[in-house]
Amino acid sequence: MPVSSSQTGESLRGAVKYVSSKAETAERRNLFGRDAGEVGREMELTAEQRPRTEKPAYHTSISYAEEHDQITDEEMISDAEAFLEKRGLGNHQAYIATHRDEDHPHAHIVVNRVSLGGEELWRDSFDYDKNMSALREIEQERGRISPRDVVSEEEG
Repeated sequence: MPVSSSQTGESLRGAVKYVSSKAETAERRNLFGRDAGEVGREMELTAEQRPRTEKPAYHTSISYAEEHDQITDEEMISDAEAFLEKRGLGNHQAYIATHRDEDHPHAHIVVNRVSLGGEELWRDSFDYDKNMSALREIEQERGRISPRDVVSEEEG
């Protein structure tokens, strides 16, 4: 279950709108908004508590190998929530959306880098390695084999 991409951006509203457009299932963390528009506005209001933050949006995704095509939306949401906790983002607003619009299931996560209350700004330095480490832990905890492990077993 590798992270396919991660990036920071200026528009929380735009990121939420993008990931919600093809969502099979969506979940909100630390948010009250009912739809993508309300969620985006709420996240931007929180981000305004740190006006010097130029890129409050953090967008990442968790992709599953084709052999995991039977994974449920609920399992993808659960993995995304575990990922947020492992990465220290439990006290941040997050919008999670599952997608099945490609040949592999995946979950998008949009996170407000500004914490609730505005006192913290989550730093994304070296995020790829930290994200991969968190995902490997989740795989082990849930008894899943990563695509890299399958290749290693076939070569051995």
